[in-house]
Amino acid sequence: MRKIIVFILVIIFGSAVFAQQNKKEIYLQFDSYCKQGLYTNASNFLVEKGLEYLHNGDTLTAYELQLKNCFFTDEHLKEFFRSGLTWEGYFANWYVTISYGAWLGKNNDVAPLLFRTLNLISQKEPKLLPFYASSLGFVIYKYKGEHADSIYVFQKAIDYIKSVAPSKELVKQYIDITKTFYINRFYNSYEGVLLLKNRFDEVEKWYKHNHQYITNLDTTLFKNEIIEYELSFVNEEISYASTIASQNNNYHEAIKMYNDAILILQPLIKHNDTLSQKIASCYANIAHAHYTLGDKTLCKEYCDKAMPILLSSNHYDNFDYCDILKSLSLSFFNLNQNNIAARLKLTEMIARENLGWHCSISDWGIYFMYIQNSEPEKIIENKDFALKTARSSAGGNADFYLQVGKAFSRLMGKNEHYKDSAEYYFYYAKSAFDLNRQYYDRHAFSNNFLFNYTQAWAAHYSRLGQTLEAYNKYKEALTYPTNTNYVNIATTASYLHKIEDLHLYLPKYYKSVENDICDMLPIIGSLWSDTYLYSGESDLYHIPEWASWNPTDSVSVRIAYDATLLMKGLTLRYNILAPYYDKNPELKNAKQELDKMRDSIYLIEDENTRFLALHNYELKEREISKAVNNELVNVHWTDVSNALKNNEACIEFVKYSANTYFRTDSTPRTHYAALVLHNNAVAPIFVDLFDEIGLQEMYQLQPKSYDTEVGKTLYSKLWGKLQQFIAGKDRVFFSPMGLLNLINIEMLTDSSGKTAAEEFNLHRVSSTRNIVNNRSGNHIGSVVSFGGVDYKESREYADVMRSINTRGNWAYLQNTLSEVKQIKESLENKGVSVATHTGANATEKVFKQLDGTQSDVIHIASHGYYIPQSQRTAIPYFSNSSSTKIVQDELFYSGLILSGGQKAWIDSTFKPDNNDGILSAHEISKLDLHNVNLVVLSACETGLGDNLFDGIFGLQRAFKKAGAVSILMSLWQIDDKATAEFMKIFYEKLANGNSKHEAYISTVLAMKEKYQDANYWASFILLD
Repeated sequence: MRKIIVFILVIIFGSAVFAQQNKKEIYLQFDSYCKQGLYTNASNFLVEKGLEYLHNGDTLTAYELQLKNCFFTDEHLKEFFRSGLTWEGYFANWYVTISYGAWLGKNNDVAPLLFRTLNLISQKEPKLLPFYASSLGFVIYKYKGEHADSIYVFQKAIDYIKSVAPSKELVKQYIDITKTFYINRFYNSYEGVLLLKNRFDEVEKWYKHNHQYITNLDTTLFKNEIIEYELSFVNEEISYASTIASQNNNYHEAIKMYNDAILILQPLIKHNDTLSQKIASCYANIAHAHYTLGDKTLCKEYCDKAMPILLSSNHYDNFDYCDILKSLSLSFFNLNQNNIAARLKLTEMIARENLGWHCSISDWGIYFMYIQNSEPEKIIENKDFALKTARSSAGGNADFYLQVGKAFSRLMGKNEHYKDSAEYYFYYAKSAFDLNRQYYDRHAFSNNFLFNYTQAWAAHYSRLGQTLEAYNKYKEALTYPTNTNYVNIATTASYLHKIEDLHLYLPKYYKSVENDICDMLPIIGSLWSDTYLYSGESDLYHIPEWASWNPTDSVSVRIAYDATLLMKGLTLRYNILAPYYDKNPELKNAKQELDKMRDSIYLIEDENTRFLALHNYELKEREISKAVNNELVNVHWTDVSNALKNNEACIEFVKYSANTYFRTDSTPRTHYAALVLHNNAVAPIFVDLFDEIGLQEMYQLQPKSYDTEVGKTLYSKLWGKLQQFIAGKDRVFFSPMGLLNLINIEMLTDSSGKTAAEEFNLHRVSSTRNIVNNRSGNHIGSVVSFGGVDYKESREYADVMRSINTRGNWAYLQNTLSEVKQIKESLENKGVSVATHTGANATEKVFKQLDGTQSDVIHIASHGYYIPQSQRTAIPYFSNSSSTKIVQDELFYSGLILSGGQKAWIDSTFKPDNNDGILSAHEISKLDLHNVNLVVLSACETGLGDNLFDGIFGLQRAFKKAGAVSILMSLWQIDDKATAEFMKIFYEKLANGNSKHEAYISTVLAMKEKYQDANYWASFILLD
């Protein structure tokens, strides 16, 4: 039977050309055969002539002749069976006739014939039902409607298969019937236009009704067939989910269906690991659906589920892999992780090219969008290649040209001709949009394009310094429903003093940023947070500049203060877990396991393996972070103001890049200002200060600059301007920023020689948010000290350590031994418990045993180090170590030297967590020191580190991460003898009942009175 159909179809689609007779001659010859009783000849003659007409393009006549033949056969059926006709041949004849009619679209004629034939098959030859039911998929595709009666036939064929012993052929037919049923119910045209939801409900009902047969099959014999059956339904479910999401915006229902598909697929992975990609595709689609619904947390969660599957897959030669990359790249872009998004998109494009599918111009436009902020040069470099090699697409050209124009606009400062290029591509983009407006309207993309186009022009005007034009364009952009980004209108309104719009849009923008950050950082994880903060939300750091344009506007200044609270220590706040150990003892063990995982990541060189490790780390970190009270995130200026006592004040120093947001005639510069806050204030006070150039001179010349006009000038520009707002206050808290972190500004002196700390009772804090949750205590009951360390070698590392008579080289420090002995003596006389570690016993291992310590003070009298990036390659300890080739954490490059450290520095190489006497800030950061009230770093340059926007990334960051409340540390290399003297006075003050802050100030003043040179008294700072 199958051979008969194949033979007929081969004839139909063969290349022979027949001479064509007219229909009248054909019917005359046919009648002649009939009169002679030559029925077989008559039938064959009609078939032959029908094929001639078919090959000459007259399908209608071919259909008429074939139909006449079938009815003629029915009329003389007994004679034909006596001549050797079989039921297989009989049904094949009708099958071909029905096929002709289907191609012609003769629905009314074909449908009765179709069901008549199938019903006859079920009566005469039921074993043929599976084949014919499945084969009719081709015919059904040709119908312009759907026929519910076919369900009856399909089910009868299925019932027959269930009634006999299973075989490969029968199971294959079972699956083909199922697929045909799905197609018949699911679509109503070749193009796959989706029908109503009740149609999918029928598909799902059919699947569940017939599922038991597949479930009972032998999984060894029918493994592939079982998978194919399950996939036939899963593919329809995924297709339906994608369509209702994209066309009907029914994302909740789509998510449910994707999850249902995953449940079906998961048991099958053990039989076919390629199915894991389909699961990853579902995860990626769920991620995008959650983002569209406004839930970035779940978006990231499902991205994290998809990425490991994607990276661990060995099957890159299929379009499923490409589709996953496409979905994931969009989700990561939406999560402001543009670098990952761009990498995934480029990988997708390469994979499609390898599969022989040239990427469209739309794909290039999307890739350009991902790299727009970070690598606009690449856009210009690749635009011609993209245009030359990519497939054109109706909706892609406009977006592509718009991205190219935006790149030229961003790079205008490099080439004056880029202005014309930018505008050329903007106009080209609009022309392409107008040309394809119907496409954009049909897919509901028009508003999105027009919004982006308007925004592009507005940003371009901003870069040209045409701020009013930019403002008007941003106002125009607000008319598009796709616009939920208020940053640009808020900025231009601030600059142009459009107070009404400023009050309307700046709070909306800031609230969206605050919510976004608070939602995203816990799920992004600490390893991605810096990228997210400094790249994804860079506009946050411009808010103080916006306030400077309207310094007396309460709304602007309030939001500037809130933004500063959010910025300073933002990443640190999400990493500090130590203060929560008392409430949740199990948290500490979990954190230690997390630290081990993080260290192992640094040693992984393979990119995909490292990404998988990062994924597992993030999942663990996310679970741990649930134990942290994230209410501390939302601290606002009102909380700080209310926490201040009467007659107290606080200052948040801010810095910003002035004259860079809008193009002006002024030279861009880094500028500093202060936000002053009083108890129960109506709003903070904005105080303009100075450009950074003056600070740089102060920093580069210190400590000598404290005794010169440079220091006095800085005092005047800083404390002189603030004096009217803080004079007479009992206590003034201040939080530095930028270079102010590296200058002892509280020890600047006025023209009379009086320090700012004496004048204003200053308290340095990492952020004034600390005032809201002040843990600072003054009780000193126990001390652990390290001093007189035996470094095992007297050689000096001159490229890094410069001074032989300070704690800036690693020779033995004689005065540190007497220093710790004096501390022990003075404190024990006051009933304080003191444990001292000296010589070869002052080891890194002993220090790490302080993890979880109850000691109030940790004192370290030793060498400290901070290695700037420019010098790291010159240090064999780092450069010769395979472990450091992939180290990303800056905390590895600052630390303290303990017993054996000198020998290790010269003769060994770096290994994470190695007890070699070189105690890195990274290792310190993993300890639990939350019960430590004060850490005293009696060593050189312990206050230094990478100067980030939210603080110093060095030892002070490490001890804060470990949970220590306060840190006493130095800003430059300090004289060994003078340091010992400083510490002797400091601890005597503590022993006499002074607070740590009182002890610090009085010690500095005592040293200042004895030593005129600021080198001896201004190095140490106390940070709460």
